[in-house]
Amino acid sequence: MSDGLQTIEEIETEYPNQWILLVDCEVDEFNTRVKRGRVVAYGKKRDVYKASQNYKGKISIRYTGKIPEDIGVMF
Repeated sequence: MSDGLQTIEEIETEYPNQWILLVDCEVDEFNTRVKRGRVVAYGKKRDVYKASQNYKGKISIRYTGKIPEDIGVMF
């Protein structure tokens, strides 16, 4: 895509089992589910949280694999 945005499915395929920081997110009509975004940081550890401080606007942090049992998730 020329705008650099990828679908969630493309991101999960390209970055399996990694933490992803997305910016310029497009969400569904209920504003509850990210449909597309631009990956600006990723990694096996949650270091993307630190990188998120450098961005404003619609951002999302997600894990592309199964959430490990020893990890808590807040919404």
